[in-house]
Amino acid sequence: MQGYEVFTSDGHNAGRVAEVQGENVIVEHGLLRKKRRAVPNAFVHADDNERVVRLTVSSELVASSPKIEDGPDEQAIAEHYGLRADEPAA
Repeated sequence: MQGYEVFTSDGHNAGRVAEVQGENVIVEHGLLRKKRRAVPNAFVHADDNERVVRLTVSSELVASSPKIEDGPDEQAIAEHYGLRADEPAA
């Protein structure tokens, strides 16, 4: 999935998949100042034929999610997306 283009439910390009860490896909966007955001796997649908990832969440929700700097804060990410950190995503 690394390098796949990422599109949100409202059709916006959110960037590219930088990596997968645990239960999250790390999306990177920007040219010079790259920003990294995590999206739980529960909201990610990869299309290997087209090399794209389609999210079931809006660009606004992704843009307002916690930034990834030293590694994903699993609890903050889960809370942001309305999931419980101590429970796997449905």
